[in-house]
Amino acid sequence: MLDFFAFRRMITPVFIQIIFWVGVIIAILSGIALIVDGVAFLAAFGQDSQTNGSQIFGAPFPSAPPFGFGGAPGGVLIGAGIAQILLGPVFVRVGCELVILFFRIYETLLDIRNNGNQSKANTLLQS
Repeated sequence: MLDFFAFRRMITPVFIQIIFWVGVIIAILSGIALIVDGVAFLAAFGQDSQTNGSQIFGAPFPSAPPFGFGGAPGGVLIGAGIAQILLGPVFVRVGCELVILFFRIYETLLDIRNNGNQSKANTLLQS
């Protein structure tokens, strides 16, 4: 417990693993939401990519898209959702690995320091 309060033991690597799994879940859920939005767009408006809010809702909302993502065609939304599901966890992993890299460097430097002190002690004992 003293190591915890003296900041000799790092707890962030444990949190990074939690952040990774939360990020993966968010990436997958947002990809699914994009796919559902794209399917809803196609179901409501068909394949006509020129349909926008002005043709559906009339004069009060001349440029309002009927769905999110700026009123993009449903196929684009579906493609973006698939890309989000496939690439989102990869980018989350890379980001987490970059943070963990600093802790690995720290641990390696501690090992070098500790082994360097032992080798100096062994040199002094042998002479």
